Amino acid sequence: MEAIELLIAASLADSLSQHTFPGAISTIDAVRRIVPDGAMEELTSLRVSVVPGELDVQNHTRAADLFLPTVHVVIANRFDTNDELDDLFDLRTNIVDAIRSNALPASDPPMPPGTVYFEISNQITFGRNEIANQRTYLADISIVYRRAQEKVT
Repeated sequence: MEAIELLIAASLADSLSQHTFPGAISTIDAVRRIVPDGAMEELTSLRVSVVPGELDVQNHTRAADLFLPTVHVVIANRFDTNDELDDLFDLRTNIVDAIRSNALPASDPPMPPGTVYFEISNQITFGRNEIANQRTYLADISIVYRRAQEKVT
């Protein structure tokens, strides 16, 4: 059986790529990766990476465990103007809103049955230096899903 966090990341990447977002950046090509794509020096266009993260397993009932996999959506792009920077912030918000509202289209592969969004955290991972000197936007949307699964005996 494939790791739950890999399945969720692949499903989320496909759904995000199919979705049309409001705003200046209406479509993206999200790719499931093990690490975010590319080095900052090579960043010439918008990159959206969906990266499997942590997996927390808790005792749920005598017959099932509660799996809490985390998936990270990493948005990276260089920008020239403040309007372009605003568009990247809007994209981050639009991705979060689409996940929270369950508005994403069905994916191939499908989301594992019984998996639901549980928690989202937005992290801007750039420093002031990257914004001012390198004109680089880098954000990490951390999504925790939950899924009860029968215990393996």
